[in-house]
Amino acid sequence: MATFTSSTPFANYTTMIITNLTSTIGPIPVIPATYKPIESGDIALTLIASTLSIFGAILIFVAYCVTDSFRPENETRRLLIYLTVSDLLVAFGNFGGTIRYEAVFGDKEFSLNCTMDTQCDLFCVVQSFVCATASMWSFFWNTVIAIHICVALVYCRHGSWPWKMKIFTHSVCWLVPLSITIAAVSNDVLGEDFSQGTGAWCWISSCIDKNARTLWMVVT
Repeated sequence: MATFTSSTPFANYTTMIITNLTSTIGPIPVIPATYKPIESGDIALTLIASTLSIFGAILIFVAYCVTDSFRPENETRRLLIYLTVSDLLVAFGNFGGTIRYEAVFGDKEFSLNCTMDTQCDLFCVVQSFVCATASMWSFFWNTVIAIHICVALVYCRHGSWPWKMKIFTHSVCWLVPLSITIAAVSNDVLGEDFSQGTGAWCWISSCIDKNARTLWMVVT
């Protein structure tokens, strides 16, 4: 059987093609082994924004408790409370995730190592669960509020909703996101993402398949 060596015309021709391709498209990019930590300014902004969101949610709760005692029932205010609960949990999750990031990584460079202990960090998984669920709750209640306002303006229908509508809305807005995140936990897709695609908090684990990770990011 014939063999090709570096002196044969075929080998020389192949080498020439590879050389031309390399000079044209440049070297093949290499994924960095280490990642730079998140800037201190970004960490500070995240903590400040989360703190302000928490205080804002508390003010909304206080205002609702005060005004609801003196005014007739208003469905819009109730919907706003459900949205505020969701956003409050998101703020708590982001705040806790940022504190954890500082405690685990600090200002040191780190590598994407799927065998490290932080991959199975229980706090990281819980924080991912809370943030993912609350974010979807917020999206669903925002959608409900938009539909409610549209119906109120177009059809001039105000007042409280029928109890069947309330049961349906609460079932969809609370249980559907919760079911999705429970499925995510069951498939071990929540956890340490090494700040790849998010801020300092945990979300979808970077240690799963890229396509699966993208799919779960879209879903959650």
